[in-house]
Amino acid sequence: MDRRAFLTTVAGAGLGVLTASRRSLAADSVIDLAVDRPGAVIAPAIYGHFIEHLGGVIYDGLWVGRESKIPNVDGLRRQFVDDMKRLGAPALRWPGGCFADGYHWRDGIGPAASRPRTYNFWESRMPPGMHATETNQFGVHEFMHLCRLVGAEPYLAANVGSGTPREFHDWVSYCNAPSGTERLAAERAANGDAAPFGVKYWGVGNESWGCGGDMKPGEYAEQYRRFVTQFPAYVEPFLIATGPRGHSRDMDLGWTTGFFEAMQGSRSPLHGFSPHFYTDFRSNPMRVADFTAPEWYAVLLEGLRTEQVIETHWNAMAKYDAEHHTRLGGGQRRHHRHQRPRPELDAAVPRRRRHRGARLRGHATRMGGRQAIAAPHERRRSRVVTGRRAERTPADQR
Repeated sequence: MDRRAFLTTVAGAGLGVLTASRRSLAADSVIDLAVDRPGAVIAPAIYGHFIEHLGGVIYDGLWVGRESKIPNVDGLRRQFVDDMKRLGAPALRWPGGCFADGYHWRDGIGPAASRPRTYNFWESRMPPGMHATETNQFGVHEFMHLCRLVGAEPYLAANVGSGTPREFHDWVSYCNAPSGTERLAAERAANGDAAPFGVKYWGVGNESWGCGGDMKPGEYAEQYRRFVTQFPAYVEPFLIATGPRGHSRDMDLGWTTGFFEAMQGSRSPLHGFSPHFYTDFRSNPMRVADFTAPEWYAVLLEGLRTEQVIETHWNAMAKYDAEHHTRLGGGQRRHHRHQRPRPELDAAVPRRRRHRGARLRGHATRMGGRQAIAAPHERRRSRVVTGRRAERTPADQR
């Protein structure tokens, strides 16, 4: 039974069918690894991760503060650092997400006590009586320290929605300018890091069709060109443009074609195009905590659409870029779900424990997002090689 047939069956059936299918799969599945017959290399960045200043992902989540009684490494939750090391995450994207297009990087540098408290995009989504005020205690240097600790390549999302090209270029120079070159390199050294960070991956905005500026594809293409034309290339960059909302029923193909049409004749560098895909179940009145096996398999079934989305947009891009100089990847995948406020719990559970719950929910939904920078043909060739035969992926079977 292939994965599509399995998930289709389970998503529409009861738990009994699920149990029976598990027994059948357990009885029939044998995998023998043959290390002398490797398959194609899978781009490591496919397994990257993403963190955002949303809920308790950052504060009370991975950042507990240097004075916390919780075991930490210079303010970073030690358990999180250890877990990320074990995962071997090759890349880590920050600061967002929708938060990125309201974030101004200078708010997060300098002495912690001097950093301003600022507005967070997610304020309107907070439960009654709680606020999402950004303290900026976790900023550029803290993020780079985290990346070094876990061995991940930093991937920064620039503010196009409310920022300027100058602000973006200054951020790049602050991160990458060698010592002795310009004022921003000296400022970075004064804040504790003399050596440049060497950031290669830069997202030029985030979800520019929505929270990142509510733009049309042609409008975003114009902004993209403005933001990258004078890019300070101390490090050879990999510049990533905002891609479509692939979870739309029409896969948002108009965004891709409109953007690439507007970029025709441009000399601006464009290395990556970042699609986003959410298994969107917000119309479902059930709380995620109440999901049973069929609901969760319905989520997985929806996720299988990503393959069609990738292929469709990859082919659309080929009409404008036949040699595929621009890669498809670097986006977000996560599960959107309905979550009703529960005032009775808010009244009964202390604030600190509510934060912990938010952290765990945020960790599950946001940290699960995969960052992929790979061509579909590289992904299609991946397979599990067994002693008896090569078990190909469903994409190979077609």
